[in-house]
Amino acid sequence: MPNLRILTWNPNKYTEYDGHDLDLFLTSNLLEISLLLPPPPAMLVSLRQTCNRLRKLCMGFRYDHLDVTPSISDIVVHLPGLESITSGVPLTDDAIVCLSMSHHLQMLDIANDTADLLRVLAMNAPHPYFPTLVSLTTKTHDLATVTSLLMLCSLRNLRSLILRINLPS
Repeated sequence: MPNLRILTWNPNKYTEYDGHDLDLFLTSNLLEISLLLPPPPAMLVSLRQTCNRLRKLCMGFRYDHLDVTPSISDIVVHLPGLESITSGVPLTDDAIVCLSMSHHLQMLDIANDTADLLRVLAMNAPHPYFPTLVSLTTKTHDLATVTSLLMLCSLRNLRSLILRINLPS
């Protein structure tokens, strides 16, 4: 399927299909991929190796399995042309730094807390953080941290800020 540009995988939660054949649809021409359930780890490796033109990555699932976080972060680091990222799994520090320097990223919706973003960015050398970001969705429990993050990044293009409030337990 050389003309395939968009792939969405949203299996019924009652099916027993495990996604092992999904990598058959991964091509170098794929521009958008949306996975609403966790794929097999081997598929994430194939995605990183094959889909080098990917512009939109949506990993909308929330998954606590430790093997998935490094795989998704690895995809983000190796695909610097991403324009839109949705990840229900928190990204690693390296992935956050890579995204913060991207001149293509416009939409960022991640499970990381605002405090995580501020900590990671404050530890790195100064440079323009998220220079082209238009939409940011993140978790927070402290609006002062959000303000500090916005001041550090000086998001001039930001039009949409969506905060998911984390209530302390």
